Amino acid sequence: MKRRRFLRHLGLGSFGAAAPPVFANTLAVPAWGDAHRNFHLLAISAAGPEGGPAAPQHQLLMSGDGTFNPAGPEAIGGGFYVHFLFSGRAPFPGELALPVIASGTWRPKRVLSYRETVTWGLEAAGSLEMAVDLFQQIPSKTVISGTRLEILSNPPFAGLQIHDRRIGYTLSMGPDFSKGGRVGPFAPLDPPVGIAAFSVAPLP
Repeated sequence: MKRRRFLRHLGLGSFGAAAPPVFANTLAVPAWGDAHRNFHLLAISAAGPEGGPAAPQHQLLMSGDGTFNPAGPEAIGGGFYVHFLFSGRAPFPGELALPVIASGTWRPKRVLSYRETVTWGLEAAGSLEMAVDLFQQIPSKTVISGTRLEILSNPPFAGLQIHDRRIGYTLSMGPDFSKGGRVGPFAPLDPPVGIAAFSVAPLP
């Protein structure tokens, strides 16, 4: 998806000229030697069919940054999430905001697997699967465990032939985000909305 369309989907059109945000550049790098990798994420995934005004789609905006040991299980970092109902477009100024189902923060518990296919500069392509905890703040405070997060990164400039792997993330939950029934898993949109990447150098 083009960057301008992605930012408009997020309601961040005024930031169109800005560089992708880095959320954890102050993380202390553990003593893992040269083996560590970093994850960077700002993307939207969805559960269920494409939504409309009569039947909005469950979508999840998720951000995060962190450092992990590719051999596992160590990982640090985290970010925030907003689970909302998407009725087909972002609201215009003055319209009601899209309904929020749940929102909070998250952090990794451990690395489950990491597969790296190629590097391009300091960026790496591959997939990272982690067990994570969600710390819901809205509508009520609760900790949601038993959650798996898979981050998918395929740099579009590295000449990769990708047919069945998209950019973004998949979030598979054990417990519900909120009362009223299980939703998920959340999977990348097609075309993808967001940024997901791995880097191979220590964060400054």
